[in-house]
Amino acid sequence: MGRYLEWFSAYLSNPELDSTFKEVGERDKKSADEVKKDFSAKVKADFDGLKVEGDTITFLDGFEDKGGKELTHAEYHFKEARKVEHGGHQLEWDVFEASDPQAEYPVLLMMPVHGEEEMVHFHMRYGKNADELMAADDWYPTFVKPNTTLEQVKGEIKE
Repeated sequence: MGRYLEWFSAYLSNPELDSTFKEVGERDKKSADEVKKDFSAKVKADFDGLKVEGDTITFLDGFEDKGGKELTHAEYHFKEARKVEHGGHQLEWDVFEASDPQAEYPVLLMMPVHGEEEMVHFHMRYGKNADELMAADDWYPTFVKPNTTLEQVKGEIKE
């Protein structure tokens, strides 16, 4: 049985979050729409879910428990770990490469799981070149467990 993960951004269209975007907007002197747009861009991905089975990652067009279908899949292997400074913290990205160089996403960067105290999640970037992905300092596609609550999502937006 594989592990299913959901793209965090898929939660952002829930109307129950509108008041959270408004609250953050008032704090940051932006409109709620600006906050939602900026936050969505920061965590966006081209797929809504992942299924991980061994070395194979299947990219899904929706939450698996809601009928999400496979977009593509590939087998990946670890290449290296890279450290980077961000906001006064040292972050580590693990670089994975697809066994098939023609894979839709030949390179994945994955950050270790974190946020255990509030919302367990991890960040992943995907593309064709690890150096370009490392340079995308404002892009943090975020994945969460399917049982993540709206209260946890609200807390992450407010952060």
